[in-house]
Amino acid sequence: MGPCYYKCPERILKLLTPTTSEYALKWRKRCWEHIERRRSLPRLRKGDVVEFSQPIKFSDGSKVRGLKVLNSRKLLFEKPDGYGLFKLRKSTLERNSYRVVEEAA
Repeated sequence: MGPCYYKCPERILKLLTPTTSEYALKWRKRCWEHIERRRSLPRLRKGDVVEFSQPIKFSDGSKVRGLKVLNSRKLLFEKPDGYGLFKLRKSTLERNSYRVVEEAA
């Protein structure tokens, strides 16, 4: 996997044998940091309202800071006022910090 790819699955990292290679140790450390960062993100459930630290810009030109979760597996969202349907990439969620401001009932 090489110098810029740090998304190795945890199950694979656990299979690796010990090493003294500085390059390999640095790569493994970055992979574990990525795993921990993903674990620290709040779990999303249908009906949750999330707020991003920075507005997210969509292809239609709109910028949105808060979204309501419609489907957490497919990452479908709508504006809290019910207008607009948005699909986010997993990488967008990982790149932008967010918090759940209103949990689903």
